[in-house]
Amino acid sequence: MARAGAPAALGTWSRPSVQAWLLRPPRRGRGARELQSRQSGKPPHTRRGVRMPRPEFQAPPDVFYNESEVPKYTTSSRIIEIQSRISERALELLALPNDGVPKLLLDIGCGSGLSGETLMEHGHHWIGYDISKSMLDVALLM
Repeated sequence: MARAGAPAALGTWSRPSVQAWLLRPPRRGRGARELQSRQSGKPPHTRRGVRMPRPEFQAPPDVFYNESEVPKYTTSSRIIEIQSRISERALELLALPNDGVPKLLLDIGCGSGLSGETLMEHGHHWIGYDISKSMLDVALLM
């Protein structure tokens, strides 16, 4: 049962849901990767033929982003690099005017605030929102 105010669980890859996914007609705009994934019978979240676990399909966020897991996420050089690249790309896509006036940006799913560091480096202010209290606690310390 979901907590009050929390979204319902997204579920796991049970056999019926995989079968329904395989039988669903492809949506427009999807690339060859999804089609290839359907033909192989594997869920789309794979890398080099190995299914990559997706936390949102396994359990609620409190399981993966709790007090013991958050420091691992926040200090991982790989995660830090990925978040930095994503944030830089998001700023490019926003195409904010370069008028010297800082903008106020909303980061939904901010996690521990790694993306916020990039936003601040570019002179912007940001507000973060995340479903995991443990991640927000770390973000407040940054």
